[in-house]
Amino acid sequence: MSEWHDVNNYPQVCAWQADRSHIVNNRGVGDVVTLHLQDGRNGEITTIVIPTDIAIKLGWDLIGEGGNFFAQGFNTTIISEDFD
Repeated sequence: MSEWHDVNNYPQVCAWQADRSHIVNNRGVGDVVTLHLQDGRNGEITTIVIPTDIAIKLGWDLIGEGGNFFAQGFNTTIISEDFD
């Protein structure tokens, strides 16, 4: 299911900062990424804590989207030679 959202209802991020740190909880010790996003309209900062594995995937996805890698198809040419 998909639906349209008005982008005017969401923060317009003008700055961000990401910090990697450790957490300790009842499941043990783990790594997290704390992401700070600043809204360009009012300066309000939103902080999100994300498990490191999800943050890494999200980062790679954003790089892929920003670099237009997802929109481009990959053309593969296979060259075969006999070495007999």
